[in-house]
Amino acid sequence: MIPPWLLDLEGAVPGFGAFRCITFRALCAALTAFLVCLVLGPSVIRWLRTQKVGENIRTGSDHLNGILQGAGKAGTPTMGG
Repeated sequence: MIPPWLLDLEGAVPGFGAFRCITFRALCAALTAFLVCLVLGPSVIRWLRTQKVGENIRTGSDHLNGILQGAGKAGTPTMGG
């Protein structure tokens, strides 16, 4: 929610009325979330690796286990999903 005193600035600052549009605010929120992920993502992954949070890959097949281990997938930090 945008404070009313901030919306009063639209007369003084050109283009400030765009904040009344829900689409523009959603776009700003998505862009902010993307930038936060870009900035904080590498440090979170480093921290997860130091905490040894990783995915254990096990299948019923020894052949498939060998392929997945060779691909470097073991120990990859997971973030759900």
